[in-house]
Amino acid sequence: MPTHKVYSADAVYKYLRSSLQKLDPGDGGYIDLMLIHAAWGGQEGRANNWAALARAQKEGWVKDIGVSNLCVAAFQT
Repeated sequence: MPTHKVYSADAVYKYLRSSLQKLDPGDGGYIDLMLIHAAWGGQEGRANNWAALARAQKEGWVKDIGVSNLCVAAFQT
């Protein structure tokens, strides 16, 4: 999510699904890798983002998930 606002895990999940539709408008597509690029939103935001990614991976339409661009300072907020 491109802001510092905290979104629910369901809202993030819906955003992820819309990304899949943009990349592969057909049915049955998947995304190889999806990353949390910046850990905005504090602890709650990070947890919600990760929960949405984990759900997508468990459902099989996102193959791998991870985090990039994370620093110790992100955990101090």
